[in-house]
Amino acid sequence: MSVLKNIKEVAPFLADHFIDLEKPLLDIESYSTFLNHREAHLGVFKKYLICKLHDSWILGTERTHSTFKLKLNDFTTHVFADALIKRKNLQIEHDQLVFPLELTFHGIQQIECFEVDENGTLTSVEYTDAGVYLHEQVTQINQNQIDIVLNLWKYGSTKKERNKNVIVKISADKLLLSEQQDKAWNHLFSAKYDNYYDYFKAQFDTGRYISDYTQ
Repeated sequence: MSVLKNIKEVAPFLADHFIDLEKPLLDIESYSTFLNHREAHLGVFKKYLICKLHDSWILGTERTHSTFKLKLNDFTTHVFADALIKRKNLQIEHDQLVFPLELTFHGIQQIECFEVDENGTLTSVEYTDAGVYLHEQVTQINQNQIDIVLNLWKYGSTKKERNKNVIVKISADKLLLSEQQDKAWNHLFSAKYDNYYDYFKAQFDTGRYISDYTQ
């Protein structure tokens, strides 16, 4: 392993998740402005940025020489479905609440994985599958390139190996997001509950978080 860079340089928006700071290096307002100016290049991914995918567990990854795919269980939809089931006393098992969403990076230029110490120093490590998606920062995007830093949670594979945060830095030609939640919802719920789901999606698209709100 080799020591390389600092989280403050690589992903300033994520830095305060790892180190103590008197104030954010990049605040939400400034980062939101950065994203808004690049909305055309972000596409549907934009509505999921800034914590909207937080705690989504990772269903799997696929990697080829030119692509990297990350399949998630969309946590906001999962929590909304769970709240609706409890409120309506529906007989749907919790482990069935899987609402897939796929992030596929095409034209991979570079993928790097790091651990971060208490000073923010990044140490290069080999990438292995993580368990939970935590945060992200898009650091650059245009018509021909996206640079993004993902913060993932990796569970220890043995009792001696601790759970830990990992940083995955990706440079690629483009990112495509595939929303597969509708199909999963329709498989689990009857049409009787479509109005709840439609309301949830409409509010989510406007930036309102109502995952546990089922009025």
